[in-house]
Amino acid sequence: MKSILLILIPTLITGIVFFYNPLAGLIILLLLIAILIFIKFPTILVLFGQRQYGLGNNTKALKILKRAHDMGRGGVSPSVTYAYVLLRCGNLEQANMVLNYVLLNPKLKPSERNYVRQNLSFVKYKQGDMQEAERMQWNFVMRRMTITRRIR
Repeated sequence: MKSILLILIPTLITGIVFFYNPLAGLIILLLLIAILIFIKFPTILVLFGQRQYGLGNNTKALKILKRAHDMGRGGVSPSVTYAYVLLRCGNLEQANMVLNYVLLNPKLKPSERNYVRQNLSFVKYKQGDMQEAERMQWNFVMRRMTITRRIR
């Protein structure tokens, strides 16, 4: 409901203004598009970074994803994607640092925290710390079971 209102209200205002003054309506429309791009810019960078990684341009992908991670506005996704590409490129220590940094955020939702921990366990596995990786995966499974029981 909230997201519908966030789209519907600016659209209605722009439409009304555009009806009475097309130039002012166009200016408001361009301003709304600029605000949307500003808010979603880390997500856009993640898409470009994933595309570059898919094409095999790992250095370019890491540069783009680091920029998205450093912005800190896109939630967990830019940081986890950056850590994953670091992991795939063999930079295990950096991936570990990025994921541990994300876990320091006290505002993470439980699902986001589990997502980060799951990727961190994969990093631990790749580093050769099999016991820690298994422990993290076991904790992840137990949390999922607890959440599922609460829902039922």
